[in-house]
Amino acid sequence: IQIFTNASAQYAIGGTAGENLVNSVYWLTWDQTATGSTLISQPAGASGSNLINGTYVWQFSPTVRITAIISNLQTTLGTSMLVYTPGSYFGDGLDLIYSGNNLPKPDSRGVPASGISAPYGGTATFDIDVKVTILINNVYTDVVYPGMIIADAESIDAGGEYISGTTPNSIAWQLLNKRSQGNAADDHYKLDLTDNGRSFKLYADLLPGNFGVQAVMFAHGARELDNVSMKGSGLTAMAIGFVLPFDLGDDPEGYGTAGQYMEQFQITDYFAGDGTYAVIDYNTTPLIAKATVFMGADNVDPDGQPVGTENANNDNITGNDDENTLNPATRPDVKVNQAGSIVVTLPVTNKKNTPARLYGWLDFNQDGVFNADEQLNVNVPANTNNQIFTLTYTNSFFAGKIKTGPLYTRFRVTTSTLIDNIGTPIDERSLSFTADGETEDYRFKDILGINISGSVFNDGNGGLDGVISGDGLPAVSEQPLYAYLVDNTNTIITKAPVDGEGKYALANINNGTYRVAISTNDVAAGGTLADVSPNLPDNWNPSGEAYGTNNTGNTGIEAGKPNLQIQVTTPGNSLNVSGVNFGINQIPVAVADAGSTNIGTAITLNLPGNDTDADGTLNLNQVLLIDPADNVKKTSVTIAGQGTYTVNATTGRVTFTPLATFTGKTVPLAYTIKDNFGSESVSALITIDVKPAGMSDTDITAVGTPVTTTVKDNDGAAAAPATVTATAGTHGTTTVNDNGTVTYTPNPGYTGTDTYTYALITPDGVVSDPITVTITINQPSIVLRKVAANGGNKAGDVINYNLAITNTGLVTLTNVVVTDAGADAGSITPASIATLAAGTSATVTAKHIAIIMRIDWWL
Repeated sequence: IQIFTNASAQYAIGGTAGENLVNSVYWLTWDQTATGSTLISQPAGASGSNLINGTYVWQFSPTVRITAIISNLQTTLGTSMLVYTPGSYFGDGLDLIYSGNNLPKPDSRGVPASGISAPYGGTATFDIDVKVTILINNVYTDVVYPGMIIADAESIDAGGEYISGTTPNSIAWQLLNKRSQGNAADDHYKLDLTDNGRSFKLYADLLPGNFGVQAVMFAHGARELDNVSMKGSGLTAMAIGFVLPFDLGDDPEGYGTAGQYMEQFQITDYFAGDGTYAVIDYNTTPLIAKATVFMGADNVDPDGQPVGTENANNDNITGNDDENTLNPATRPDVKVNQAGSIVVTLPVTNKKNTPARLYGWLDFNQDGVFNADEQLNVNVPANTNNQIFTLTYTNSFFAGKIKTGPLYTRFRVTTSTLIDNIGTPIDERSLSFTADGETEDYRFKDILGINISGSVFNDGNGGLDGVISGDGLPAVSEQPLYAYLVDNTNTIITKAPVDGEGKYALANINNGTYRVAISTNDVAAGGTLADVSPNLPDNWNPSGEAYGTNNTGNTGIEAGKPNLQIQVTTPGNSLNVSGVNFGINQIPVAVADAGSTNIGTAITLNLPGNDTDADGTLNLNQVLLIDPADNVKKTSVTIAGQGTYTVNATTGRVTFTPLATFTGKTVPLAYTIKDNFGSESVSALITIDVKPAGMSDTDITAVGTPVTTTVKDNDGAAAAPATVTATAGTHGTTTVNDNGTVTYTPNPGYTGTDTYTYALITPDGVVSDPITVTITINQPSIVLRKVAANGGNKAGDVINYNLAITNTGLVTLTNVVVTDAGADAGSITPASIATLAAGTSATVTAKHIAIIMRIDWWL
């Protein structure tokens, strides 16, 4: 295929010769290094600067070979013939008649390296024999072509330059093409015909020559030329070619090129007799290639270089529209699960006396080549005129391999026997060259795939009612949804967004078994199934999937836990798959609950009271506690060292019964709740504070006297680890001591009753309710009685006596100091009383020594 593409450079691509001749004349190129040259072998020592006697071979295509033998070569001046490209000199004209680049002067060039130049200022004379062979049935078979061509490839001056040649055939040389610039001296570019036209010579007979006139000479029926000669005062060049027209296919390049040699020609030979003629006045000979075996209209034309196009329509838009037997636009649609056959009918003409064969290939499997199992052929009898032939591709012929995409086809008819090499994946019959016939390539309507469609619904019951239905759901929590088609290798084949109504459509799908997956992830084709897990927000859950209609082998609602994925197997009979629906449910939302209770007191929390369900109702008998010990959901959970939680099966309320001695914060306990569709919430937490409790206290103090109360003494063992805080009284202040006692200090002078409160705080921060302490502040009340123990009547007598002290008040007195003015110093024992409770008495002793006192009386 690549060889043939290179060979195309040996045809011109445009020029004044006209499309038919441009595509019919094959120019021999003489430099292996030239762009596009297919010269595959040459004599040892030959090169672009040294053309010598010997055999030159061109590989036109994998099955077409050209051989040229140069013999009897003689040159003057001791130098060789050289390779030349027409257009290299500004006065050249062959580059405009047969253009190699379709550019205007001065950039125009002919076919690269297609010219042969005589030595500079010298002459060259040689004979040349050209053969064309086509590989038919693995044998290179000689093909008779219409004749050879010699063209003026440079420019001829009047200094003795000329080009000449002799044909061994009896038919005179024909003027195939000519060019003129319309100058007054153009008629001095001369053509001499001698020997009944079998020899010609081109030259200029008026100085300086180089008139801008060129001629292309055709030797009808010749396959060899003798005494081909040229002489230059500088450089003179000729180009040698021959008529080799092929009808080609134009499918994309990967399909290869099929070539059909056009072996018949419409030609009217013209010979005015031997003599000298002005080229511009001599008649040109029309030469039109014709096919003898063809499809449709008798308008096959040569294609020159092969051009494959995406729409296989190059032959339709260049030259004759000779690929118009079929109209792809009016062909029936073809679908990957096609029901019935694909039928192609073609009118065929075979003007030969031997049978031909009509072949047809349809690239069902889209592999870019034509395979043997994609081909049908029928016999076309000899001498058939526009007879209809039918190629019927039965369903079994393409089922199982047909795929979506462009349906490229190739139809060819020929009397040549075509052979396939079964050892290759390509059917060689689709791209070999033949000795006759026509090829027509088409791009039929693209093969249509299967559509898989459905919807995504906000469906809480998930198909429990036998259908997936509800409001269409294009997004969840403002996250768009996408539908993916994943093949059996877990590769994403295609994707589609879920539209505003919750619908999706996966179009143009090949036959097979797939998974349809719904996800919020936006992943490109080529990703994997793992990339498109549902990835729903926390408050959404899959609720069900429906297999849909025409899902082969699957109906109804998919069993098992929904995961927003479902298997789809494509059907036959040109059917689509629809109703592959998915349900998603917005799950209930459980909200954390908290409560507090006193030590030893049960508490009931209304868990569902603050829970919600956006698209249904809460199922109150589906409240479950998650036991942290084993992560199992239960209706009763006991937490060691704390207490027991129990769910009310009717109301969903939960009662916590703490242990009698437990205070503090409970370990948070998770719970879930379900809605009426069975969708379960994300777990929420239950937390409970169990408060310690204390007993009220009372205390008494005297005015202005602080009093310390051991407040926890009567609060039980649970209060032991607790710390204490206290508030101030109305008429005094409090201080919490390090040992947990509280000291109350009354305001100065205040008497009466005052209260303050304290609270117990557990090590984890749970605070009890306030506990009251009542303080009575009293005015002190005391009575002192003195009683003598003995008497005395003279100085020096010791009088002993007792002092009785009674606390007549309501508060205990402390540090009571006893004084008596009559007692001897230091005689009162004890001098103080540390504590004197209310209503009690204490006795101290004292003494006094009698003395004589002088008393003067004055009257």
